[in-house]
Amino acid sequence: MKILDSYKKIANNLLVESAWDRKFGEPLPTLQDVMNEVDDDKIIKYKKKDGEPGEMKASSAKTMPDDHPAKQIYNKMKGDDDSGEKDSSGKLGGGDFERPGSDDEPKGDDEPKGEPEEKQSDNDVVNLAKKDYSELEDMDLKDLDDAVEEGEKEAEQLDSEIEDLVKKHNEEFPSGQRPQTLGGQLLPREKQKDPELYDRWKASMDVINAKKERREDVKGGISRIQSIADDKVEEEKKNDAVGAIESDGVDDIIDRFRESGKEEFYIKDDEGNEHSVVFSDLSLGMQKQLRNKLKPQYDKVKAAQEKMDALDYDDPGYDDAEQEYELAMDAADGMDTYDFELMFDFVTERKSESIKVINGKKYKPIKESKEPTKPKVHPFKETYKKIGGK
Repeated sequence: MKILDSYKKIANNLLVESAWDRKFGEPLPTLQDVMNEVDDDKIIKYKKKDGEPGEMKASSAKTMPDDHPAKQIYNKMKGDDDSGEKDSSGKLGGGDFERPGSDDEPKGDDEPKGEPEEKQSDNDVVNLAKKDYSELEDMDLKDLDDAVEEGEKEAEQLDSEIEDLVKKHNEEFPSGQRPQTLGGQLLPREKQKDPELYDRWKASMDVINAKKERREDVKGGISRIQSIADDKVEEEKKNDAVGAIESDGVDDIIDRFRESGKEEFYIKDDEGNEHSVVFSDLSLGMQKQLRNKLKPQYDKVKAAQEKMDALDYDDPGYDDAEQEYELAMDAADGMDTYDFELMFDFVTERKSESIKVINGKKYKPIKESKEPTKPKVHPFKETYKKIGGK
């Protein structure tokens, strides 16, 4: 009880002394006002947004924005905290009788966590841009477009906020009233003549830089999401164009490959954009039609070629084997095994190696590549063909 009486006596003396400094018309100070007064020279220690420790005088902390960690500590010390932890009735609590120096360091939940993170929507471009391409590719085009639109609005708002913050910063810290530099480099706090000015300047810059960093993240997210959305639009246009040529039938598709002479051909969509088309770009139905028509032809040509290659030019039966090979090629519109394997590599697949569809995507088994082989043709026959014979 002696300690309590002593504190009450000290507080009463302060109350009386403070009353003499009161201006006319101002209300008399209460005991709580006196007990919660924070000395301007008191050093407030806080944790910055990046987790590094910081400190500044109370006179500087009270001028900071309400979301600044130092201002939050100052408000708690002054009793203006809105958290509801203080008793609103004004009664003294156990914390009011802590020994001097006990509030020099924030403890527990009183330690600031930096600026509170804003809750982002499901369409936040920064969060979306962190996802894998395949996951974003599976999203609806409308959701991607909505995310881009929302990101553009935020970027525009950030531009305005940064402009206002920079203007306010330059007004508060005009030339000649800024922290010291040496050779264009900002001196550390311990070498500054006015550490308090350094703290206020750095706190202001931290807010500006945080806004700029968010703006860069948003613009980067917009770029990535827009690129994927464009890819989806391009893919839809390509699929529409492929569907259009498929309506002309399987023979038209075969002719397109043969004209190209390789495993891809090119088509244009309704806007004139060119697209490369390979076997896997075709619908499953068209792939099946191509297999059903070309695989038997290839098998016959290949069997005839192997029969012919197994014989020497002067062996009995070679001429018959060669004729059988040419008939098989004629039935395949003049394509030999080399042409088949070059344009339609699926003809070499076994049944177990057919294209598989997993989650709507088409996959082809990985196999060792091999160059198509030309059939062995009698040298006299080859020379005869070169000079115009058949």
